[in-house]
Amino acid sequence: MQLELVKRFLAGDQEGSASPVVKVPISKGEFSKVFYAETPACPYPLAVKQCISRGTGLPDANDASEQFQALQAIEPLMAGGEYAVPRPYKLDADNGLVAIEWFNGQTVTDYLKDLRYPIIQMEAMLARTGTWLQHFHTSRHVRPGTFDAEKRFSSFTANMSTSLLGADHTFMRACQLLEEKKAGLENQSFPRALLHGDFKSDNLLVADDRLIGIDIQSRDQNLVLWDIVAFLNRLGLLIYSPSGWHLKRNRAGLEHHFLSGYFGRELTPNEAAAIAWLRLLILLQQWDQRHLAMENNPLKRIAN
Repeated sequence: MQLELVKRFLAGDQEGSASPVVKVPISKGEFSKVFYAETPACPYPLAVKQCISRGTGLPDANDASEQFQALQAIEPLMAGGEYAVPRPYKLDADNGLVAIEWFNGQTVTDYLKDLRYPIIQMEAMLARTGTWLQHFHTSRHVRPGTFDAEKRFSSFTANMSTSLLGADHTFMRACQLLEEKKAGLENQSFPRALLHGDFKSDNLLVADDRLIGIDIQSRDQNLVLWDIVAFLNRLGLLIYSPSGWHLKRNRAGLEHHFLSGYFGRELTPNEAAAIAWLRLLILLQQWDQRHLAMENNPLKRIAN
């Protein structure tokens, strides 16, 4: 059924031409499916992604449209270089389908998990990852902005479930630390950009000598720190997972190489403080959300 849907999507109005070749999903997640396809109408192979709504499980027209439009805006600005994004080909928003250029490569996540690579190569890959993000952020000019630590902290505390307060000393102390440090960050100026929105090692492909960013969720212009922090926190989860055990002793070095690749220099004290503060804020938000989900679902609590 889905294969036929993708074939019809690619065939369009081209009657009489050879039918598109579509393979079963090569990647299948909770919120997306990705098919490999070839069609005579396109000179390069395609990845056809079906976006799926988190709430309904149905095709997500908004997500598909946003990803396609983001590539339309960004791809010409990054085309042809070492750091790039796929070429957008076709959109069927109603069915949540986005067809983009296919790249044969492995994700940076798979690269980091591969025990055949020495740590020096992994550090170099993290530096290139930081450079890709810097190229992405600077592909379009956006005015700098100020750090709104007070607003972010107030929003976090207002929406936080109360079950962890008073129950976990580490959580309480981390909240106190955020509150103590927020005043020193308020109104500090930092670069802004069109954000990737889901920047992690899963969403960067190593294709020969190129790095290709995928699954771009560019909905907002905001401080570049948000993409940087998202990557660092997800990298930390990878490092402390069973498949990342070999990276633990080099965690600080890997993070340093990513940041050096992005900034091209050592961090200023303000940059280092802002990144550390945001990382802790996001970790506490995720901790609180997970704790609340387990409280409301006994099966999840048992599984955890």
